[in-house]
Formats: sequence, C-alpha cells, structure tokens
Amino acid sequence: MATTTGSQTGVRSNSHSSSSPRYYVPRPKGPRPALIAGATRHSVFYFEDGSLSVFQVENRLYRVHRYFLQKGSPMFHAMFAYQPGTIRGVAEGAEDSKPIFLDGTSCIEFESLLSYFYDENMHHDLTMTPEQWLALLSISERFGFENAKKRAIAELFSLRPRLEPAERIAIAERLELPREKYLLPAARELVMRSRPVQAREVSKMSAETVAGISYAREEFLLAAVRAATPTSVSLDLKNPTKALSPQALKKIATGTVTSILAEPGPDGRTEVQLPHSSRPYTIRNR
Repeated sequence: MATTTGSQTGVRSNSHSSSSPRYYVPRPKGPRPALIAGATRHSVFYFEDGSLSVFQVENRLYRVHRYFLQKGSPMFHAMFAYQPGTIRGVAEGAEDSKPIFLDGTSCIEFESLLSYFYDENMHHDLTMTPEQWLALLSISERFGFENAKKRAIAELFSLRPRLEPAERIAIAERLELPREKYLLPAARELVMRSRPVQAREVSKMSAETVAGISYAREEFLLAAVRAATPTSVSLDLKNPTKALSPQALKKIATGTVTSILAEPGPDGRTEVQLPHSSRPYTIRNR
C-alpha cells in the first residue's frame, strides 16, 4: 500500500494489528542508477536466490525459499544450478500445478528441515521432539545437509529423557560415529539393566554388537558376583548385583563393555578392578 510523506513516496508494511510498527521504504525518484564500475558482490549479504519454489512431499505442497536448500546441500545446489524445466511455459517449482517432487521424503522429514532453517535462523530458537530430530537426521543425511546433520546428532545424544539405548547404538553404527563417545555408553545401559535385550532392540543393532552385548552381560554378572560375595554371606541369586553400589556397578560395566566392544588390548585381555578385592578381574576379549 502506497503512502505519501512530504515529497517522498514509500511502501508501508502490512500490519497485523494497529500496534504493529510501520516500515517505510522510500522509492527512488528517478530511474535506477547504472551499476558502478568495479562494484563487487558482498561475500555474505548478496543472495543469489531470493525466489520461492513449490515442493511436493507426499500429498502436501510447500512454498519456501530456495536459498537455504541451495546453501546447505550440494545436491540441491546442483539441482538449482541448471535452468529448471518448463511445461507449457511454467517453470518447475514456480506454481502449484508444477511442483518439484521430493520422492522418498516424508512430510515430517521436510518439515523438520524447514523448522531447522527458519526457526534457527530467524528466531535463534529450535525445539523439536525426538521424532522430529530423527527425521531431521534422516533427511540431512540423505541430501547432504552437514550442519543440520551435526545438530541432529548432538540433540539426539543429549535428550532428556534419553533416547532408547538400541536406537542410539543404531545411529552410531549407521553413521560410524566414534564408538567410545556414542556406542559404548548406550551399550553399558543394556548391559547393566536387569531386563534382557528385546527382539525389537536386536533388530536395530548389528549382529556383532548384539553378540558383544550378550557376552558383556554375562561377564558383567560374573564380575558383580565376585565383587559382591565378600560383603554378602547370603547372596541374593535372583539379584546378585543388589549388594553393590550403583557407582561400583557402573565401574564394572564400563570396564566390561569397553573390553568387549571397544578396540581390544595388545594381549586381548582387559583387567577390571573390583570393589573389595585386591586382585583385578580379567575379562577375555572375544
């Protein structure tokens, strides 16, 4: 909507309410000046693409800025580097009738990616559910959004309450993340808990990791029994770890898991110092 102030003519923003601020953009009085010789493009604040494109994901249409997609993904950058195809004079992505199809992508994945771009960049605030972070990890891995992928990994491994151990192990294995930081802590949780590993958990992990966790659970219980026996004459066979403190159990589990699932020592053996014992317990690496 045009408004006049004195001798200047400007454009006023569409206000959502009477209390919203009015932004005044003066219009040039004469013709647009020619490009000054030697002028260079700003390295940050010169956007190659300020247009919007229409995408179809499943049965839903989205009209969003291409800039974030091009900047974050080599695949999208290559896609938009070429002149988009046209049908009946309509460029691909220009209208609802000719959207850009993202096959193999779900709505929650694309919406999580858009939330990452818009909420993070515009409002510096991004809060998502575990399902949304998993969706962001999936789509960022597929299309090569490295920064989004790193953010999703950081969030998924710091969630409270934690993501299920088997789910964290599956992510660590698929992305080949450092075992000591990502896989071993989750494996230790499976080793220490009283409930055995469930079938749905087994299906998420590699056969090697499942076998290692099973072996580690056996060694953990043996080590815990050896540590608890001197302090408990009548050992509770149904719960042999009951006599030990949580700190002691965690220490035993850490040594057990590390010895079996991490890189083995030079001699293939690892020693774990047990509570109330002057001699360490030796664990044989598989």
